[in-house]
Amino acid sequence: NPPQGGGGEPLNLQKLDLSSNTRLTTRSLPLLSLAIQSYGALHSLNLAGCSSLLADVNFEMEWDAFVRAATGSRLQSLSLKNCSLNDDAVETLFEQLATTSASPLRHLDVSSNLDLTISALQTLVRHLPKMTLTRLNMYNTSMYNSNTAAGVDDGDDDGD
Repeated sequence: NPPQGGGGEPLNLQKLDLSSNTRLTTRSLPLLSLAIQSYGALHSLNLAGCSSLLADVNFEMEWDAFVRAATGSRLQSLSLKNCSLNDDAVETLFEQLATTSASPLRHLDVSSNLDLTISALQTLVRHLPKMTLTRLNMYNTSMYNSNTAAGVDDGDDDGD
């Protein structure tokens, strides 16, 4: 049953801003998944700056459930800016977005996740034709620092 207000009516929460809550950890992901599923009217979730969200070494199961909840809900906007996401976490997210064609998610922010490399961009390019995103922020990552390692031409002809 959906959460109810003091008068017994369903809560009509549309925006939830939990940004900069560094105490939200991997153990918080099941509760966030439940909140996304329970608040049917929730359209926007801001987790920007929750840098401990994926701090656990074994976050895969909780992260997968969170991603499935987010992409299978009515969420239209999700900010995971500066949440310590890595390439594996973003790959899971992009793959789920590509396979959930009915997902209303249109705005995704994964910027300022310094562990994202060119591999995340390659995953995005592979899945983008199947996604319904209209806005994606991926700035301030390590993608540009890994160009040489990924075999991307840096435009420098002197062999360096």
